[in-house]
Amino acid sequence: MPYTSKGMRFVVVNFSTDETNAEIAAKAHALTFPVLRDTNHKIAPMLNARVTHEAFVMDAQVTLCYHGRIDDSRDEKAILSHYLRNALDFLIAGQAPKVKSATPFGRSIARQK
Repeated sequence: MPYTSKGMRFVVVNFSTDETNAEIAAKAHALTFPVLRDTNHKIAPMLNARVTHEAFVMDAQVTLCYHGRIDDSRDEKAILSHYLRNALDFLIAGQAPKVKSATPFGRSIARQK
């Protein structure tokens, strides 16, 4: 991944309550960064995460710089805007992302009662 070679660090937080550890591991097999399972349902509320897949980009001071959708379409062939990639590119260039948030879309995260 080109971003890790530029000093970026990544973690995937899995909020799913209906996936087994084996299913999560199978999906994460192609990833080169850690997957953290939010089994105690503490991280999602702290981030105010609402859907999967939802991106949170923080700078070195752990300041939220971008929050929202990854791209503007679920269909790879229809993507016109790469929100997450653009936010990362701005940070690597030493600038604040021009777009700070974009409403995410996806499956709602089930909250523990």
